[in-house]
Amino acid sequence: MNEQQYQNLIQNAPFAFAYHKIILDSQDNPVDYIFIEMNKAFESLTGIKVSDALNRPITEVLPDIVKDTFKWIQFYGKIALNGGEESFEQYSETLKRWYKVQVYSPEKYYFSTTFMDITKEKKQSEDLEGFFQVNLDLLCIADIEGNFIKTNQAWAEILGYSTDELNRKRFLDFVHPDDLESTLNAVSQLARQEKVINFVNRYRCKDGTYRYIEWRSHPKGNLIYAAARDISERIKIEMVLQETLKDLKRSQKIAKIGSWKLELQNETFTASDEGLRLFGFSDNEPHPSLAEISQLIHPDDREKAGLALKNCIQNGEPYLVEIRIFQKNTGEMKIIQSIGEILKNEEGIPIAVIGTNQDITEEAKSHALIQESEEKYRLLTEFTSDVIWVLNLNRKRFTYISPSIKELRGLTVEEAMVETLEEALEEKSRKTVKQAISKNIEVFLKNPQTPNYYFNEIQQPHKDGRLIWIEVNTKFRFNKSNEIEIIGVSRNIENRKKLEAELILAKEQAENANQTKSLFIANMSHEIRTPLNGIIGFADLLLQTPLNAIQKQYAENVTNSAHSLLEILNDILDFSKIEAGKLELEVIETDMIELLEQASDIIQYPASKKNLELLLNIPPDFPPFAKVDPVRLKQILINLLSNAVKFTQSGEIEIKLDFQSKNSQRGLFTFSVRDTGIGISEEQQKKLFKAFSQADSSMTRRFGGTGLGLTISNMLAKKMGSQIQIKSEETKGSTFFFTLETDYRRSERFDTDNINKIKRILIVDDNKNSSQIIETLLKKHRIESMSVDNGLSALKLLQSKEFFDAVLIDFSMPYLDGPDTIRLIREQLNLSPFEQPVILMENSLNSLDLQNKYSSLGINFSITKPVKEEKLISCLKSMGQNSDQSIGIEKKQPEKNPILNRSHPVVLVAEDIEMNMILIQKMIQQILPNAVILEAVNGQEAVNTALSKKPDIILMDIQMPEMDGTEAAKLIRTHWDQKNIHIPIIALTAGATIYEKEKCLAAGMDDFITKPIIKNVLESVFKKYFNSSQNKFYNNEISFDQNSLMGKLQNNDADFKELLSMVPPLFSKYMDDLAHAIYQKNTDSIQKICHSIKGSSLNMCFNRLAKLAEMIEIKIQDGQPIEEIFQAMLSEWEKVLWSVNQKLQG
Repeated sequence: MNEQQYQNLIQNAPFAFAYHKIILDSQDNPVDYIFIEMNKAFESLTGIKVSDALNRPITEVLPDIVKDTFKWIQFYGKIALNGGEESFEQYSETLKRWYKVQVYSPEKYYFSTTFMDITKEKKQSEDLEGFFQVNLDLLCIADIEGNFIKTNQAWAEILGYSTDELNRKRFLDFVHPDDLESTLNAVSQLARQEKVINFVNRYRCKDGTYRYIEWRSHPKGNLIYAAARDISERIKIEMVLQETLKDLKRSQKIAKIGSWKLELQNETFTASDEGLRLFGFSDNEPHPSLAEISQLIHPDDREKAGLALKNCIQNGEPYLVEIRIFQKNTGEMKIIQSIGEILKNEEGIPIAVIGTNQDITEEAKSHALIQESEEKYRLLTEFTSDVIWVLNLNRKRFTYISPSIKELRGLTVEEAMVETLEEALEEKSRKTVKQAISKNIEVFLKNPQTPNYYFNEIQQPHKDGRLIWIEVNTKFRFNKSNEIEIIGVSRNIENRKKLEAELILAKEQAENANQTKSLFIANMSHEIRTPLNGIIGFADLLLQTPLNAIQKQYAENVTNSAHSLLEILNDILDFSKIEAGKLELEVIETDMIELLEQASDIIQYPASKKNLELLLNIPPDFPPFAKVDPVRLKQILINLLSNAVKFTQSGEIEIKLDFQSKNSQRGLFTFSVRDTGIGISEEQQKKLFKAFSQADSSMTRRFGGTGLGLTISNMLAKKMGSQIQIKSEETKGSTFFFTLETDYRRSERFDTDNINKIKRILIVDDNKNSSQIIETLLKKHRIESMSVDNGLSALKLLQSKEFFDAVLIDFSMPYLDGPDTIRLIREQLNLSPFEQPVILMENSLNSLDLQNKYSSLGINFSITKPVKEEKLISCLKSMGQNSDQSIGIEKKQPEKNPILNRSHPVVLVAEDIEMNMILIQKMIQQILPNAVILEAVNGQEAVNTALSKKPDIILMDIQMPEMDGTEAAKLIRTHWDQKNIHIPIIALTAGATIYEKEKCLAAGMDDFITKPIIKNVLESVFKKYFNSSQNKFYNNEISFDQNSLMGKLQNNDADFKELLSMVPPLFSKYMDDLAHAIYQKNTDSIQKICHSIKGSSLNMCFNRLAKLAEMIEIKIQDGQPIEEIFQAMLSEWEKVLWSVNQKLQG
């Protein structure tokens, strides 16, 4: 409710209203009060004209009021000074009328009165006084027990009951439940023969509603004489008045508007509650003076406020000003709008200034922001180098162009405005812009409310005739006339275009430089590997001849130095490939446990030489298969393990694997390598992963190395989506760890039948961590274990008749080592190998002499540390399977070399360097003593010899004169493929890059040996290809008969490539599923998968794969082993995959 509504309500109210100010004498006693405001009903209810009383004291308007028995001035003065409100009825002797009055003080010294003329009611009461000693509407006689005895007709009119329905009824039955207690109190008062005057309660009408009844009751003995009247309407008016006052206060608070008044005669300032709250005054504080309020106005705004008020008083002009004020308690600044106008009496004399103050802080802030925004926009359009423009598509004209068009295109605004869109664009840009408008306008019309910002790079003509590059950002909209407009911002991007061109040139130069660097490194690798091939090869041959101790040491030093140089060369190559982004990961499903065991095997021997305990810690619930690059992952682990061995003088090294599943197919694998070595300081840790550096430069001299190992490992880890981290403390050791997220598969790696017969094992190991790992492993297989840390404790346990199915004893322990402990078990405790089986845990150094020195100890089994689950379980299965097993260490039979079975294998060696030719021949003669070796010193000779002599295998150098190795291999392969004969061709190259390998395989070569050639590597290649299962299986079948496949497709190259694109995912799944089925020993699945492989391979003309799949089908039906054929199939699939990828890329 606003101020005007409130004033209308008061002025038209049926009750009289007046607002007064009390006047005090020098002793602050009330002596008079002034009429400030009255409504229309005031005149009709008092007979006093408003004009006669306004702004005049009561003693002038009604001089006889001071003679009145009721002290009106003193009563009102008490309310005005102390606050509160009162309601009462009183007879005015001066006005000769009875009034029902409600007085209320909204602020000190002021009070308002609302009253009604009740003279008539009083007169009626006096007329009826003689009958019931009261004179009200409702008359009744009742008894003290609460029963009506007699009622008059008014009861029926007001409550709706007849007198018969009321007489002899309990009047308490008609009372509202909430008024029952107060009514009983009144009855008790009457029972004490005390009068009850002006008591109000609610009575229930016959229709169920309630009416407010006011009572005057006189007791006389057991009777009550009472008169009552219905005051429901009066109560309703009073409630409306109360709610109106509340609404006024609430409205002022919501609107943040406070009213105020300044009396001119005595400069008294008054304000409403909300008016005071604006200045920070609370309801409980004394009313402030005008001076106090003025001090809260901002110093810069006081003069403005003062002048406005002065002008209003002197000239009668109303004012509206905005001023800043500070709240009293918080100091918070507010902005208010102050309105004031003069208030005059009937004579036209100014008596006060009245007005309102409204808090407009938020509105002022918003207005300031709008002004600031408008100013920024004005400055933007005037001073920015960007051009803002509006194009009306309906009229095909520009309707606005900012002045910066002069700087952009040399045109004035007027010149630019008369241009058409076509004239403003370069010829090619016209087509671009028109296409963009057509395309984007459709999107805009479908949903105009969606943000639609578009940008293009175009060319526009400058006034001087040259073309300039412009970036245009645009937005579509409807204008007020519902026409489509494009708002755009044009920016000069000439400099950016020049920079882009320079960047492209710099990128090309950088790529050329990088390519040059890669070529240099590859050439350097090739040139160094070539002499290294001779150094390592001939040193190896030299070591196989009779030498004295000094000669042997010199030859070993040469070999070690050459291998160190080769490692450095490999590190530099890896670093170069990773840095150039040329290294690609080959992710396949991998047996993770086997990978960790292989990594530990490689480092086992150097760790044993330093008497370091090597621990392999794999959790029991670990999923064994995961998709990783096994070569690169093993490279990281071996590097970390090598460093651990290098920097650890005593103690232990632990390789640990933790696993956390994310879902049923994907999980986190955390690899860590912990050592008890020299540790690394925080300062040194910062240098760890920097290329060509070590934590301490003195370490290079002390331990050797390039410092590239950790850098490469970390780069590989990052390539895998991880990063190597370190925890280390000087002198206490270090832990390097990294986490990979990848797919995994759970499966049993090996059969655990017969292990359930093993119930309890004693572990004897002085290394607590080693014992705990073995305990965890055994617990996985539900085998109870007990650990002791020395041989004496083990002997005491066994002597006390403690039963163990087996004793697992460490070889190296202080005081009493493993063999001595076993000897005492056999001799002193008299326990035979059958009565107390023993498994000896040895390191790689111990195993060399184990058979010779300790064969008499009755050692049932020996396993190498770190203990591998499969090996240990295999020993336990054997124990459980054969209770009368043979005792002693199984003697290892020398591996039979199947190559030696070939009588006179023919080997063609194509090599242009004489030293390398001699070296290769010597190696061949050692591996194949009966081999026939054919020589070729260039590619052309190699082709001629291969076509005329038909060798069993070809070793082909890549870089040779006249014709290189790849070209020669292509010609040889083409010739023999036409006759369905496959001769294995093995590349010999010093270029150890992926590109080099891909090039060789694409030329039709079968495998790839990197120089320097190692005898073991060459021997394994011969095992793989020469007189091995593969030639035996293939029977001269062509690997991928591309000509036949193209013939099936009628030489349609598109169909050919489409078919090939389906091969990698399909056959990779075949191989994964087949490997899984073989691990599970699922015969049915193996047959089904091989049948599918055979069918698909025959369709694709993968003849060798089809042959191998058919052989597995036959072998599995007969219960024969298939592992050898499966390995041949995996090797063949790798070749097919290379061929397919080359065709797809070419």
